[in-house]
Amino acid sequence: MPFPWPRSLRFRLIVTSMLVEAAVLGVLIANSVRLIDNAAHSSIEAIVAQTTPMLNAALLPYLLQRDYAGLQDFLAVAVSEHDRELVYLSVSDTKGRRVAQAGLPFDAPLPALSDDLDLAIRQGAYHIERPVTLAGQRLGQIRLGISTRIIATTRADLVQQGILIATAALGLSMLLLGGIGIWLTRSLQQAAKASRAVAAGDFSQRLPESGALEVAELAATINHMSAEVRTQLDAIRASEQEFRIQFELAGVGIGHLLANGHWLRSNHRLNELLGYSALPLPDLEQLCHPTDLPAMHTAIAKVSAGDVAGWQAEQRYRSRAGDYVWCLCTVSAYRAAGGELAYLLVVLQDLGQLKAVEEELKRYRDELELRVAQRTLALSAANQELEKFSYSVSHDLRSPLRGIAGFAQMLQEDHGDRLPEEARGYLARITRATQRMGALIDGLLALSQVSRGSLVPRQVDLALLAMAVIEDLRGSQPERQVEVRIENALPDLGDWAMLQALIQNLLGNAWKYTAKRAQARIEFGRERVGEEWVYFVRDNGAGFDQDHAVKLFGAFQRLHSADEFEGCGIGLATAARIVHRHGGRIWAEGSIGQGATFYFTLAVAPLVA
Repeated sequence: MPFPWPRSLRFRLIVTSMLVEAAVLGVLIANSVRLIDNAAHSSIEAIVAQTTPMLNAALLPYLLQRDYAGLQDFLAVAVSEHDRELVYLSVSDTKGRRVAQAGLPFDAPLPALSDDLDLAIRQGAYHIERPVTLAGQRLGQIRLGISTRIIATTRADLVQQGILIATAALGLSMLLLGGIGIWLTRSLQQAAKASRAVAAGDFSQRLPESGALEVAELAATINHMSAEVRTQLDAIRASEQEFRIQFELAGVGIGHLLANGHWLRSNHRLNELLGYSALPLPDLEQLCHPTDLPAMHTAIAKVSAGDVAGWQAEQRYRSRAGDYVWCLCTVSAYRAAGGELAYLLVVLQDLGQLKAVEEELKRYRDELELRVAQRTLALSAANQELEKFSYSVSHDLRSPLRGIAGFAQMLQEDHGDRLPEEARGYLARITRATQRMGALIDGLLALSQVSRGSLVPRQVDLALLAMAVIEDLRGSQPERQVEVRIENALPDLGDWAMLQALIQNLLGNAWKYTAKRAQARIEFGRERVGEEWVYFVRDNGAGFDQDHAVKLFGAFQRLHSADEFEGCGIGLATAARIVHRHGGRIWAEGSIGQGATFYFTLAVAPLVA
């Protein structure tokens, strides 16, 4: 069982310091004893080194003459005169027979030779043996016991003095450490008292920042801690108050749900949404629609286990009135610091109005689809009627025109020489009018076909189309010298026939309006503008007034008279219709006498009729 140390810091400080000091003093005393032992050993070795040669010289005559009685007397005198240093002397011959001995009875056994100084000190003598020699020849053996009483006495005195000094030092240290402990623990007790006050919510307690440096620093730290705790606690209270306000005033229903389906708390909006403004909410089992309940249970299990961070779905919840309310339900987990589930955060957003709007939109969508179907049917019927009308125009109008033109030509050929000049002029005007009327009919039919025909997109090189159109135009008027520049390789996606008609109308328009230029110039190409390609047809012809540019692409709209430039005003309208069928834009820029530039774009995915 461990020793029950008192909890007092003062006691622990004193005991620990005393133990450390005692250990240090013990080490010092032990080291002093060790130094004394080393000195004693050195002293013994010095005595042996000095005594052995003298004894060797003194014993030689007796051993050479075998005067053992004289040798005995010599040993007795030596031990008597040096009794503080020598305990006994014993001499034996070369055969090991004892021949003389003093300090011990002659027949007493000799002590064992010493190899441990501590044991020799406790026994009172240090036993050694040395040979007696002459010119390297051994004549005998001398054994002597050197007294260690002085060493033992010195060691005992030193240990006793060390113990007395250590006792005095320990007593003085205890008094000193006791005073320091009282002073230190008093400061610590004040700090503990202030900390308990702070823990209890009393932040007015402040420690005096005076005294020793460490104590002053401790007091300043505790005062700073108290101020920081008060600031953080105020922030937490403000945050909690803000959370409560947001929780209660939120525009959606918020509730904290336990894993067993019981509500821990709910805000005003959730209670109001389900009709329980002044009553606690029933358990989840009673609120959730039976069809939606299994999905809710699965979501709660997954969110609680941490398999998913959150879950959201449209569900129905039973109100206090008995009807079900559509809500967008969001479930997430709130966990404690240890990671265990504290509660589930459930947010319910009223979808009643949204569902009503969805129903209304569905009704509108169904009605719109019906109207579109009706309009599509009507448009199909109108297209059929337009096709019949086009056939009627082509057949019924062309026949009278051919008759008028034919009779006028017959009258001119058969009776022209007998008609007056004025009548022949009328015939010429009739012929030109029928030709213009035929061109108008052709233009209307072409415009109608562009508007109604199906669009089949494919890869088309507009540069090749332009080259073919220019070649036909040069063949129709070989006498004209026109500089034409066509950019190489202009691939795009569109209906080949419609794009061919588009290029023919735009280049034909440029060819016509540069007829009065001695050095006519026509250019066709494209340039990148933002995210789209913009095609252009540029000429240096008659140009037009930019203020009237909006009229260019209308049917039968002309900015020049038929006498000045022939035409019926259908070509640019047809070109605009083709561009629009391809999902693009067309516009023009120009000035009178300075030429014109027509621009158009084609969508990446052309509009299919």
